[in-house]
Amino acid sequence: MTGRAIIRWTLLILLGLLLMAVVIIGIRGCQFYKSMTPYLSSETIILPKTEYSENDGKSIETTFHQLKNYSTVSLDRVFLDQKTINYIITEKLIKAKRIFIALSDNTMHVMFTLPFPFTNKFLNGSMDMLCSYDNDTLSIDISELRINNTPIEDITEQTIETFAINYFYEHPRIKDFLQSLESLTIANDTAVFKFKPFIKQHKEPEA
Repeated sequence: MTGRAIIRWTLLILLGLLLMAVVIIGIRGCQFYKSMTPYLSSETIILPKTEYSENDGKSIETTFHQLKNYSTVSLDRVFLDQKTINYIITEKLIKAKRIFIALSDNTMHVMFTLPFPFTNKFLNGSMDMLCSYDNDTLSIDISELRINNTPIEDITEQTIETFAINYFYEHPRIKDFLQSLESLTIANDTAVFKFKPFIKQHKEPEA
Protein backbone atom coordinates (compact mmCIF):
# COMPACT_ATOMS: atom_id res chain seq x y z
CA MET A 1 0.00 0.00 0.00
CA THR A 2 1.62 3.25 -1.12
CA GLY A 3 1.70 6.42 0.91
CA ARG A 4 -0.12 8.23 -1.88
CA ALA A 5 -2.97 5.74 -1.75
CA ILE A 6 -3.07 6.00 2.04
CA ILE A 7 -3.37 9.78 1.90
CA ARG A 8 -5.97 9.59 -0.85
CA TRP A 9 -8.03 7.07 1.10
CA THR A 10 -7.76 9.16 4.26
CA LEU A 11 -8.99 12.29 2.50
CA LEU A 12 -11.80 10.45 0.73
CA ILE A 13 -12.86 8.96 4.04
CA LEU A 14 -12.84 12.45 5.55
CA LEU A 15 -15.11 13.68 2.76
CA GLY A 16 -17.33 10.65 3.32
CA LEU A 17 -17.56 11.44 7.01
CA LEU A 18 -18.67 14.96 6.22
CA LEU A 19 -21.43 13.61 4.00
CA MET A 20 -22.36 11.09 6.66
CA ALA A 21 -22.88 13.92 9.14
CA VAL A 22 -25.66 15.24 7.00
CA VAL A 23 -27.06 11.77 6.36
CA ILE A 24 -27.42 11.33 10.11
CA ILE A 25 -29.29 14.60 10.25
CA GLY A 26 -31.41 13.72 7.25
CA ILE A 27 -32.64 10.32 8.44
CA ARG A 28 -34.52 12.03 11.24
CA GLY A 29 -36.94 13.50 8.69
CA CYS A 30 -39.67 11.68 6.77
CA GLN A 31 -38.25 12.58 3.38
CA PHE A 32 -34.49 12.58 3.11
CA TYR A 33 -33.88 15.25 0.49
CA LYS A 34 -36.65 17.46 1.82
CA SER A 35 -35.05 17.32 5.24
CA MET A 36 -31.70 18.18 3.68
CA THR A 37 -32.89 21.45 2.17
CA PRO A 38 -31.82 23.72 5.07
CA TYR A 39 -28.30 22.30 4.89
CA LEU A 40 -27.67 22.70 1.16
CA SER A 41 -26.62 25.73 -0.85
CA SER A 42 -27.06 26.58 -4.52
CA GLU A 43 -23.47 27.86 -4.75
CA THR A 44 -20.06 26.75 -3.61
CA ILE A 45 -18.12 28.77 -1.09
CA ILE A 46 -14.75 30.27 -2.00
CA LEU A 47 -12.08 28.54 0.02
CA PRO A 48 -8.83 30.26 1.05
CA LYS A 49 -6.07 30.10 -1.53
CA THR A 50 -2.50 29.19 -0.67
CA GLU A 51 0.35 30.55 -2.79
CA TYR A 52 3.37 28.35 -3.54
CA SER A 53 6.80 29.31 -4.78
CA GLU A 54 8.90 27.02 -6.98
CA ASN A 55 11.03 26.12 -3.96
CA ASP A 56 7.89 25.33 -1.96
CA GLY A 57 6.78 22.93 -4.67
CA LYS A 58 10.13 21.13 -4.76
CA SER A 59 10.24 20.77 -0.99
CA ILE A 60 6.69 19.45 -0.82
CA GLU A 61 7.35 17.00 -3.67
CA THR A 62 10.22 15.58 -1.61
CA THR A 63 7.98 15.17 1.42
CA PHE A 64 5.26 13.59 -0.71
CA HIS A 65 7.76 11.12 -2.17
CA GLN A 66 8.78 10.10 1.35
CA LEU A 67 5.18 9.35 2.30
CA LYS A 68 4.56 7.44 -0.93
CA ASN A 69 7.33 5.02 0.01
CA TYR A 70 6.76 4.75 3.76
CA SER A 71 6.66 0.92 3.58
CA THR A 72 9.91 0.57 1.62
CA VAL A 73 12.24 3.14 3.13
CA SER A 74 13.29 4.04 6.64
CA LEU A 75 11.56 7.14 7.98
CA ASP A 76 11.83 8.81 11.36
CA ARG A 77 9.53 11.81 11.25
CA VAL A 78 7.59 13.48 8.45
CA PHE A 79 6.33 17.02 9.02
CA LEU A 80 3.27 18.38 7.21
CA ASP A 81 2.51 22.05 7.71
CA GLN A 82 -0.63 23.75 6.47
CA LYS A 83 0.90 24.70 3.13
CA THR A 84 2.13 21.15 2.50
CA ILE A 85 -1.21 19.55 3.36
CA ASN A 86 -3.20 21.81 1.06
CA TYR A 87 -0.67 21.44 -1.78
CA ILE A 88 -0.96 17.65 -1.59
CA ILE A 89 -4.75 17.84 -1.53
CA THR A 90 -5.14 20.18 -4.50
CA GLU A 91 -2.13 19.23 -6.66
CA LYS A 92 -1.76 15.50 -6.02
CA LEU A 93 -5.04 14.05 -4.91
CA ILE A 94 -8.37 15.74 -5.41
CA LYS A 95 -7.35 18.10 -8.22
CA ALA A 96 -10.25 20.36 -7.28
CA LYS A 97 -10.51 22.90 -4.52
CA ARG A 98 -13.16 21.17 -2.44
CA ILE A 99 -11.44 21.19 0.93
CA PHE A 100 -9.07 23.48 2.80
CA ILE A 101 -7.25 22.65 6.02
CA ALA A 102 -5.76 25.15 8.44
CA LEU A 103 -3.63 24.21 11.44
CA SER A 104 -3.58 26.38 14.55
CA ASP A 105 -3.73 25.93 18.31
CA ASN A 106 -2.91 22.22 17.81
CA THR A 107 -6.23 21.86 15.97
CA MET A 108 -7.14 20.97 12.38
CA HIS A 109 -9.69 23.44 11.02
CA VAL A 110 -11.47 22.00 7.98
CA MET A 111 -13.51 23.97 5.44
CA PHE A 112 -15.32 22.12 2.65
CA THR A 113 -17.63 22.66 -0.31
CA LEU A 114 -18.92 19.39 -1.77
CA PRO A 115 -21.43 18.67 -4.54
CA PHE A 116 -24.35 16.82 -3.00
CA PRO A 117 -25.47 13.63 -4.82
CA PHE A 118 -28.46 13.82 -7.18
CA THR A 119 -28.86 17.58 -6.77
CA ASN A 120 -27.35 20.70 -8.25
CA LYS A 121 -26.55 21.95 -4.77
CA PHE A 122 -23.57 21.93 -2.47
CA LEU A 123 -22.77 20.89 1.05
CA ASN A 124 -20.77 23.78 2.52
CA GLY A 125 -19.42 23.77 6.02
CA SER A 126 -16.57 23.62 8.47
CA MET A 127 -15.42 21.79 11.56
CA ASP A 128 -12.56 21.62 14.02
CA MET A 129 -10.74 18.35 14.66
CA LEU A 130 -8.30 17.31 17.36
CA CYS A 131 -6.47 14.24 16.03
CA SER A 132 -3.75 12.16 17.62
CA TYR A 133 -2.32 8.65 17.51
CA ASP A 134 -0.26 7.20 20.33
CA ASN A 135 0.28 3.75 21.84
CA ASP A 136 -1.63 2.25 18.89
CA THR A 137 -4.68 4.30 19.87
CA LEU A 138 -6.36 6.75 17.49
CA SER A 139 -8.18 9.73 18.98
CA ILE A 140 -10.51 12.02 17.00
CA ASP A 141 -12.40 14.85 18.68
CA ILE A 142 -14.72 16.88 16.43
CA SER A 143 -16.13 20.21 17.52
CA GLU A 144 -17.74 23.28 15.98
CA LEU A 145 -19.31 21.28 13.15
CA ARG A 146 -21.36 23.64 10.98
CA ILE A 147 -23.25 22.93 7.76
CA ASN A 148 -24.39 25.94 5.71
CA ASN A 149 -23.71 28.12 8.78
CA THR A 150 -25.97 25.90 10.90
CA PRO A 151 -24.39 24.41 14.06
CA ILE A 152 -24.75 20.63 14.31
CA GLU A 153 -25.52 19.11 17.68
CA ASP A 154 -23.01 17.19 19.79
CA ILE A 155 -24.61 13.77 19.27
CA THR A 156 -23.87 13.95 15.55
CA GLU A 157 -20.23 14.88 16.21
CA GLN A 158 -19.87 11.94 18.60
CA THR A 159 -21.42 9.55 16.07
CA ILE A 160 -18.97 10.68 13.39
CA GLU A 161 -16.01 10.31 15.76
CA THR A 162 -17.00 6.75 16.69
CA PHE A 163 -17.62 5.79 13.06
CA ALA A 164 -14.30 7.26 11.93
CA ILE A 165 -12.21 5.53 14.59
CA ASN A 166 -13.86 2.16 14.00
CA TYR A 167 -13.50 2.51 10.22
CA PHE A 168 -9.81 3.40 10.42
CA TYR A 169 -9.12 0.39 12.65
CA GLU A 170 -11.08 -2.02 10.46
CA HIS A 171 -9.99 -0.86 6.99
CA PRO A 172 -6.93 -2.98 6.03
CA ARG A 173 -5.10 -0.22 4.15
CA ILE A 174 -5.60 2.45 6.77
CA LYS A 175 -4.81 -0.05 9.52
CA ASP A 176 -1.54 -0.94 7.78
CA PHE A 177 -0.49 2.70 7.72
CA LEU A 178 -1.46 3.27 11.36
CA GLN A 179 0.53 0.22 12.39
CA SER A 180 3.63 1.77 10.81
CA LEU A 181 3.24 4.85 13.01
CA GLU A 182 4.52 5.36 16.51
CA SER A 183 2.59 8.59 16.89
CA LEU A 184 0.70 11.35 15.10
CA THR A 185 0.45 14.75 16.71
CA ILE A 186 -0.48 18.28 15.71
CA ALA A 187 1.83 20.76 17.39
CA ASN A 188 3.16 24.19 16.49
CA ASP A 189 0.75 24.29 13.53
CA THR A 190 2.33 21.16 12.02
CA ALA A 191 1.16 17.55 11.73
CA VAL A 192 4.02 15.29 12.82
CA PHE A 193 4.10 11.64 11.71
CA LYS A 194 6.61 9.64 13.77
CA PHE A 195 7.25 6.20 12.32
CA LYS A 196 8.18 3.00 14.11
CA PRO A 197 11.61 1.44 13.47
CA PHE A 198 11.73 0.31 9.87
CA ILE A 199 11.28 -3.35 8.95
CA LYS A 200 12.06 -3.96 5.28
CA GLN A 201 9.17 -5.58 3.42
CA HIS A 202 11.11 -6.39 0.22
CA LYS A 203 9.25 -3.92 -1.95
CA GLU A 204 10.79 -1.58 -4.46
CA PRO A 205 10.24 2.14 -3.76
CA GLU A 206 7.98 3.99 -6.16
CA ALA A 207 9.63 6.24 -8.73
